[in-house]
Amino acid sequence: MTKTITAYKGFDKDLKCRGFQYEIGKEYLHDGSVGLCNGGFHACENPFDVFDYYSPENGNRFGVVELSGNVERGSDKSCASAIHIKAELSLANFIKCGVDFLFAKNAEEVKEHASDADAPAPAATTGEGAPAATTGNWAPAATTGEGAPAATTGYKAPAATTGYWAPAATTGYWAPAATTGNWAPAATTGYKAPAATTGEGAPAATTGYKAPAATTGYKAPAATTGNWAPAATTGYKAPAATTGEGSVACAIGRESHVKAAKGSPMVLVHYNKDGKPIKAVTEVAGKGGIKPDTWYRLNSRGKFTEVK
Repeated sequence: MTKTITAYKGFDKDLKCRGFQYEIGKEYLHDGSVGLCNGGFHACENPFDVFDYYSPENGNRFGVVELSGNVERGSDKSCASAIHIKAELSLANFIKCGVDFLFAKNAEEVKEHASDADAPAPAATTGEGAPAATTGNWAPAATTGEGAPAATTGYKAPAATTGYWAPAATTGYWAPAATTGNWAPAATTGYKAPAATTGEGAPAATTGYKAPAATTGYKAPAATTGNWAPAATTGYKAPAATTGEGSVACAIGRESHVKAAKGSPMVLVHYNKDGKPIKAVTEVAGKGGIKPDTWYRLNSRGKFTEVK
């Protein structure tokens, strides 16, 4: 038994998952054993993991749910004996939930590992131009000073900065990088190592498998090269680009643009002249005349248009 877990779930256009019909607001109980991929109701705690099962195309729908009862948690999904379908989310809101999840997760990793009794001593600085660097596993690097980079190479060793011009970079497996300063990039190369930034013009870039990149700042790009690694941005004029197989490129800010590898979905949001979002528009690179590895934006009619 475990406490209730908030998670996210994908459905087809009829609000079905693997043939089971769901309804918004309803709770369902599973009568039988619970096990990942074997029995129970499945959902993902990381919204971006849902795209591995339901991509944002073909009318697929997305929602926030609660898992309870007998719960088994996995690395990219969980299952439970009880599920409550709390609400359906628009694609734009679903993507924003994914961005918020990454920032919260990265902050949690930094806090947890900084106080881990078995971890090497973390490196932390607050001075201007004072870098923090670690090479040990579970050894985070954190800075708050202007121009103070944080770099780690250890397994599960996050790097976090809050200073202006303060980059954060990691090369370790599951080692996230997060920044909140203006013009402060975050970059990772490890497997499942997300990069997230909130600063204006602060890019987030990853090369690892299933390593998402997310940004919320104005003109702050998100780029990934690993397979199944989504790139998502919510900032105004903030582009999202992916080159890996099965990697969704999402840019939900106004006047944003996207590009992706062949077979990968791309998501943009159409806004009206008053700046209010109208709908999320999805195309797949390599289908319907949409070119792979090519930048696209939405025109005034909400249609994908190649960026010249």
